[in-house]
Amino acid sequence: MDLSGPALYSERGTVRPWHSAARRSFCRLALCLIAVLESPLLLSGAPAAEADVLEYELKAASLCNFARFVEWPDDGNSGRDLVICILGDDPFGDAIDAVARGRQIRGRSITVIRVEGYDEISRCDVLFISRSEKRRFREITSRLDGDPVLTVGDSPSFLANSGMINLELIEQMVAFSVNLVAANKSGLTISSTLMRLARKVQRGGQ
Repeated sequence: MDLSGPALYSERGTVRPWHSAARRSFCRLALCLIAVLESPLLLSGAPAAEADVLEYELKAASLCNFARFVEWPDDGNSGRDLVICILGDDPFGDAIDAVARGRQIRGRSITVIRVEGYDEISRCDVLFISRSEKRRFREITSRLDGDPVLTVGDSPSFLANSGMINLELIEQMVAFSVNLVAANKSGLTISSTLMRLARKVQRGGQ
């Protein structure tokens, strides 16, 4: 497949024209994320019943790949697995396990776990907080106050409640926004590359 042409591939494999340099950059990242999954994600004409499954396969790839663009204070400890946690209802199913299986990020293997309580979340490097927990977003992020845990969600109110990265589906494409204030407060460094690809970056005073 020629990935260099002037087109943007959505989760259903449809083609959209370029509109800006930002879209071109986003496309390159999106195609890299899709590439870690199986080829059926690139097929067009997916039935409507499969839309949610395809969405969360793409979001699972994004969740794992974000770690490539983030530095933790203890990144020098390459002997420890990078732990991705899911809190609340799990929308990914086996997709995120399949993406993580056998992969390494900066010499660290990826472990995916499902957590149920606050006592477990401090052990996570990346914490996906499900929509089922939206009434507790502020409480959860407050519990992590200052801990180097990258919090990721996919709800409209997530960044406003001190979440760090929010995934969203826009015109059948997975995009994301970043709360840089929350990330910096936790001692995490998000690369400028990832911020350039973000739809929106919340900085101090916003």
